[in-house]
Amino acid sequence: IIEIKIPDLGSKSLVFRLVDENGEVLKSLNITGIQTTVNIEDLVPGLYFGTFSGDNIYFVEKIVKL
Repeated sequence: IIEIKIPDLGSKSLVFRLVDENGEVLKSLNITGIQTTVNIEDLVPGLYFGTFSGDNIYFVEKIVKL
């Protein structure tokens, strides 16, 4: 399980995408609350990237599943 906490999101929303090493989007969801969870049980161990995008916001977090 990945826990995403964004305390100062306010009334904005973000789009979260979980992407594999080849750039394929595996999961996509809108984040509208302070805390969101993403289940990654179905993924094989490896390196993934979580991308967050919204109004003038874009950042990437590296995610390693063991």
